[in-house]
Amino acid sequence: IRTIGTYQLYDFDIKESNALKGILALGVVLSHLQIFCLKPHDYPIVNQFPVFAQVGVFFFISGYGLVAAYQKKGMDYLHGFLKHRLNKVVLPLVLATSIYTIEKEMFFSETGGVKSDTILPFSWFCYVIIIYYLAYYNSLRLTKSISVTIILLLTLTTICYFIMGNYLKFGDWWY
Repeated sequence: IRTIGTYQLYDFDIKESNALKGILALGVVLSHLQIFCLKPHDYPIVNQFPVFAQVGVFFFISGYGLVAAYQKKGMDYLHGFLKHRLNKVVLPLVLATSIYTIEKEMFFSETGGVKSDTILPFSWFCYVIIIYYLAYYNSLRLTKSISVTIILLLTLTTICYFIMGNYLKFGDWWY
């Protein structure tokens, strides 16, 4: 426990952050499922915390963990970073996209399934995570400064991301 002024700050370890990210991810999944399966008034708990806020908190916690890990390990943190991080996103994305594509062809070939900007509906966040992992890694390698990296990541990458999304005419949920 650390005290700043009259506030007490508690350490936020990886188990706690992963548990919270799991709860947030489950909330997002439930929110998306209600589009197809539920009547929102039957399950008001799902609608209590808007999806965009859940996603924003998820990304914030993820970014907090990246910065904390870098501050703890320094430049050694970058060794194997891309392989470790991207495998956790790319492999499940490829598997889920493959299963969805096969399922879509078997059961929804005439109706077309769900409309989406990506092959796998609701997977936009995987692409965003990949973009930000690459930006974080390259920013740290170039600058070797977490402060400059955060500024680069939060400004340049975000500006480029918005321009790219606008140019490619992505849906509002990408933002």
